[in-house]
Amino acid sequence: MRFYLIHAKNSDAEKSVFVVSQADAAGARKELVNEGFKRADITTTEVDVPTDKTRLLNFLNLMATSPSIAVASERLAGRG
Repeated sequence: MRFYLIHAKNSDAEKSVFVVSQADAAGARKELVNEGFKRADITTTEVDVPTDKTRLLNFLNLMATSPSIAVASERLAGRG
């Protein structure tokens, strides 16, 4: 199952949101800009969430034990 992680971080705040479509991603980015984040501070990462029991549990454990959702997603994408 494909999700999109929208992550915004600046010197004052950090926020992450999962959405299920590119249209929702655009809306989430717009909302973050309205909350005061600059567009350059916002990243979008495509995340494939496994649906079989074993891999889904591994995914959830990684999400629960990472310092942030963004870090967990980077690890899942092989970039961290």
